[in-house]
Amino acid sequence: MSILAIDYGEKRIGLAIGEIGGLAQTLKVLSNSEKVVNKLGEICKEENIKKILIGLPLDSKGKIGFAAKGVQAFTGKLSREVQLPIEFVDESLTSREALSHTIRAGKKRKDRKNLDSISAAIILQEYLDNYTLKD
Repeated sequence: MSILAIDYGEKRIGLAIGEIGGLAQTLKVLSNSEKVVNKLGEICKEENIKKILIGLPLDSKGKIGFAAKGVQAFTGKLSREVQLPIEFVDESLTSREALSHTIRAGKKRKDRKNLDSISAAIILQEYLDNYTLKD
């Protein structure tokens, strides 16, 4: 089952893809524009996506804050477009972890353009790892 993970941001949306039992792979970073929901619908068809994970930024107490409300609003639009199961997953600290990965890999600041898709891959890999552990 192909799964698309989304790291939503007001400016950019990071995407990663993976399969149950496999590894998450970065896909791309999209500019967040009026047409992004349509573009995501096209990607879901092209990649034969069966489920979508969306990172939900919770506050330090695990509560939904301002940023999470923006993600929820975006998710409502997306669910009308794609007609696929969508699941929220906690994305706490994934952006920081993605930055740490790129620094350890020796990437210079100007070469860190895919941080959002790396964040999406981290979200997806954690889900895949936990899914495998449940079986």
